[in-house]
Amino acid sequence: MKKCIKCGELLPPDARFCDECGAKQTESIVCSECGTVLDADVTYCPKCGMPVKMEELTPEMIEKMLPPEIVEKVYSGAYKSEEEFISSPEVRKIMTEMAVEYAIQKSKEK
Repeated sequence: MKKCIKCGELLPPDARFCDECGAKQTESIVCSECGTVLDADVTYCPKCGMPVKMEELTPEMIEKMLPPEIVEKVYSGAYKSEEEFISSPEVRKIMTEMAVEYAIQKSKEK
């Protein structure tokens, strides 16, 4: 059992709203890139594609998500910094596509 984040009522683990006060049970966070308010359980910002919880992504996970030509550029030193990598148009495009795919998948689960 979990407790409501607003009133403390005991709720089933999968509750999205509190039966007692009606409060939505996901906390909000703000995308560090674009400032969009997001549910705490999202992985990517649907507006800009930025990973929300970078610390949860390992280099191996990121490598598997990227096309081979981007991975090759990373290993060849084409990007001089993490900021240059993240802000590159090709990586932004990939992150946006992943965010859209994630949002579509989540909407189908509801």
